[in-house]
Amino acid sequence: MPTGSGSRTMTVIGAAKTRPRPTAACSLLLKLQHRLTGDINLLIQYTGTNGRVDGAGQALPVEEFVQHMIQAAGCEPQVNTHHTLHGPVHTHATTQLLCKASEPLKHARLMDWLYLTQMINGSGSNQCGKYKSFYQIGNFGAEEVNAIWKYLYENSDSALSQALLQIDSYGGAINCPVGHGHETAVPQRRSLLKSQLQVYWASPEQEATCLKWCREFYFDYFKRQGGKPYADNGDYEGCYINYPDVDMKYRDHQGGAVDTRWLELYYGRDLAKRLVDTKLAIDPQNVFRSELSIPLSIP
Repeated sequence: MPTGSGSRTMTVIGAAKTRPRPTAACSLLLKLQHRLTGDINLLIQYTGTNGRVDGAGQALPVEEFVQHMIQAAGCEPQVNTHHTLHGPVHTHATTQLLCKASEPLKHARLMDWLYLTQMINGSGSNQCGKYKSFYQIGNFGAEEVNAIWKYLYENSDSALSQALLQIDSYGGAINCPVGHGHETAVPQRRSLLKSQLQVYWASPEQEATCLKWCREFYFDYFKRQGGKPYADNGDYEGCYINYPDVDMKYRDHQGGAVDTRWLELYYGRDLAKRLVDTKLAIDPQNVFRSELSIPLSIP
């Protein structure tokens, strides 16, 4: 996994859970970071069968996965021992890379589930930030790869010291069909990846640069379909509403004309109509509202 600095890093975490679970589970966060932010990082969160990782053979799947990734990357990554797991992972001159990724358990941390959940939450320090999201079903095409290279490597503005595209693994149980009795307002159940384009800044002088970078990156990534992850071509499945992005509501970031398909990006065509009907029945005066709340009519 080459980066602008030539470094490769990987973080491995083991979490012990007390509540029994029938199968093993592995979640991945691939952090493709701007070259001024830090190295490419792969965060692996894993729990074995019955929710534990300390039994005989329990960690074998994650060891096999790491070996598979090393072969795919064609290089020997190193394990990153930093404790900052949300947002950007910066490279420090004093960093000690203590072991090879081919020994993933040597410095993995065994944690209680609640402690781990609090540790990797995304609150971070007090600063400003911009998020954009998209669900991805298909593979990466040339247009997407070129956008990633252009905005993570070619742009060298010093304001982009906390900028990255984080790609989360999806699939598994979350893609199980949603039927009667298990209905949800999150209809994206076919994706293999959920990605978050992130940029953070502490100085007001950096805001314009960071917002411009984020918006142009996103538009170029989806240029062949109008700059947004509509589901039309079968490669994407819209956006995640818990990363609210007001840009999705409008045809441009100036907040002018409303995009008549913005609800579809978050909820799909069929569910959007049902949610509007529910809103009319429960809150016909639109008392409870925000910029991206369910409106009283389809745009």
